[in-house]
Amino acid sequence: MKKKKKEEEAKLKEDLKKTKENEKGDATAKDKIEIDPTKYFDNRKDMLLSQKSKGENPFPHKFEVTTSNPEFIDKFGPITKKGEWLEDTPVSIAGRVYSMRSQSAKLKFYDIISDNKMIQVYCNAR
Repeated sequence: MKKKKKEEEAKLKEDLKKTKENEKGDATAKDKIEIDPTKYFDNRKDMLLSQKSKGENPFPHKFEVTTSNPEFIDKFGPITKKGEWLEDTPVSIAGRVYSMRSQSAKLKFYDIISDNKMIQVYCNAR
């Protein structure tokens, strides 16, 4: 297996050398070079490891999470009744979408699980 990897690396180095030689604007030479698809995975893995070693998070949240599921249930559970919602209180939570169900074209339900607690999200397209 190591021998195969060494052969692939040697081929890649040779291809890169050819690319540098033909880099003077010859686009057809660049298109002819084939790179092993497993190299893409290795390059991606190396990039992620280098970011982690620098202390950076390669997969950051794209939004700020204001509360967790258990906190949300403790805070809003006692003050809301079934079929009632609070529109003036913006909250952002994060979790795994466990299931998605459609009641109609404009009514969707999402079950979001985080910290062993589930929240059902009701979405109405109005």
